[in-house]
Amino acid sequence: MSEIQDSVEDTSTEHETIEMLRTWKMDQLKEWLLTRGLKRSGKKEVLVKRVYRVMQSGDDSSSDSASESDLDDTPCVTPINEVTEPWKDISVRCLPPLHEKDIDNYFIYQKNPTSGRKARFQRHMKKAQKFAAEGYIYNIFYNAVSENSDYCYIKSNCKPSMKIKVSVGNLGKVTDSYSLHVCLVKETGKIESAYCDCKAGECGLCAHVGALMYTVSKVKNACTSQECQWNRPRSMKKKPDPLKVIDIQLSENERCTGKPYPDVYQAGPCKDPDQFLQDLMSGMDEVNPRCVLYQTLACKPADISSFLSTYEVPSEEIPDDVDLNTVEYQQKFREFMENLTLSSNTCENLEIGTRGQSINNNWIEARNCLITASEMGDVCKRKTKCPDALVRRLMGYTQPPKQVKSLTYGRSNEKKGIKAYVKEHSSKCGKENVKYCTRGLHVNPKYPFLGASADGLIHCERCGTGLVEVKCPYGRKESQWRNMTPNECAQDISFCCELSDLNNLSLKLNHNYMYQVQGQLALYELEWVDFVVWTKKGCNVQRIPFDAKMWAEMLVKLKKFYVTCVIPELFTRRIKKGKPLNCF
Repeated sequence: MSEIQDSVEDTSTEHETIEMLRTWKMDQLKEWLLTRGLKRSGKKEVLVKRVYRVMQSGDDSSSDSASESDLDDTPCVTPINEVTEPWKDISVRCLPPLHEKDIDNYFIYQKNPTSGRKARFQRHMKKAQKFAAEGYIYNIFYNAVSENSDYCYIKSNCKPSMKIKVSVGNLGKVTDSYSLHVCLVKETGKIESAYCDCKAGECGLCAHVGALMYTVSKVKNACTSQECQWNRPRSMKKKPDPLKVIDIQLSENERCTGKPYPDVYQAGPCKDPDQFLQDLMSGMDEVNPRCVLYQTLACKPADISSFLSTYEVPSEEIPDDVDLNTVEYQQKFREFMENLTLSSNTCENLEIGTRGQSINNNWIEARNCLITASEMGDVCKRKTKCPDALVRRLMGYTQPPKQVKSLTYGRSNEKKGIKAYVKEHSSKCGKENVKYCTRGLHVNPKYPFLGASADGLIHCERCGTGLVEVKCPYGRKESQWRNMTPNECAQDISFCCELSDLNNLSLKLNHNYMYQVQGQLALYELEWVDFVVWTKKGCNVQRIPFDAKMWAEMLVKLKKFYVTCVIPELFTRRIKKGKPLNCF
């Protein structure tokens, strides 16, 4: 450290070229700036330029090379901590003639003491005007320094704008206000210096210092001690008589005793959505139980117990070490499958009670008994013998993370894709001929072990009735599909669609989405589905017809998987208990 100090002292007596300064070490540069009370943060090149600028300008207060003429030009102001005169409350008579234009010029044309450049502090100036108007400044005192002094001090405190407690000064002292002062010339009101113990107040250009200056100017130039010179009413010849007061009956406003919000404000995201909804509902129940929002949320979900009871298994307990591949158990599982029957009323009630899909608990619970269309591709294309992972997902034992970006993006942009599709369809077939509607979980009585939840149904006077399935691809880091057109996305081999010879976008025949839409068409018993691919750069619609041959092949595999894997889990719940199903 002593070597650094010696080198600093040796080089501080003469102006170095910027090339020479670049040979200094960071410790030398910072030590040089520290001895002169200058800013030491930044990269090495910034520090080099800062040292070179100070050397060239000669504005080095601690350097011994300062000429006597420079010292003579420096105003002799007694430091505020050495003032012996008592502090007094401010008054109009003692304050210097400080005007708002002087303060504006101080902020606009003042030089930054660190860089030496003109720094326009308009933002600080506007904040200072706001602080002064809203009464942030208090405890204002005046000190004349002495009778012979040409300068005076004005100090005050300023309330913080954001926090109750703030850290001030270099030592990090915690207090409830900022301490600041300004030094003015008594005769002219010129701003000689200013200081605030906030983080930006050392140079005297923070908003708190400006607020004190504007407050002093407002007090000095106030004219409340004189008569109003501008808004005088004209003289009246007739003297007005007082009007007799008529009896006036005032009704007191009824004050609501209940609060529709929690007593304690909690900033940040909701930690318990169920508790928040419960608090909100109880608050609305006390304040206004007839409001539409309360009546909508208070509606109880539809009863789907008749549907769920169909999948209840006998209470007979099967030991975990029993082989489920025996003829006895396989026959029992097939009989359970044959006895699965659902009425049309039960299926219709299920569809109504599961509308809203992912935000409806009925929808989540009912799917755990079925093979849904979104899982049909994995079931039909499975190659491994162990079905535990797939059954675990079908039965709802594991849920996908809520913070997966692709899922969040798809759910939040699905409505945009539907809106773009309906707009395009309406432009072709006429707005009055097109009607779009959403549906819940659909189960066909012919296939009680399968379910489908299409994004919507489209009714068109020209095209007939079909399904709508919207996909909003997110992509990966190296291939962001969301920011590409659908045709550009198809150039990626991992994308769900491909380009034909005519440059038309079509869904890959072996993709899981193809199994999904074919399963939906079979369960809804419709002839076509409009497959929509929506991105931020475009929207593509492909009409996919029902493929009876593909569905026949799918149905065999789906039924076999349900009998040999799903039903055994309904009977034993082995996978739920963390044990292998062992059904093969």
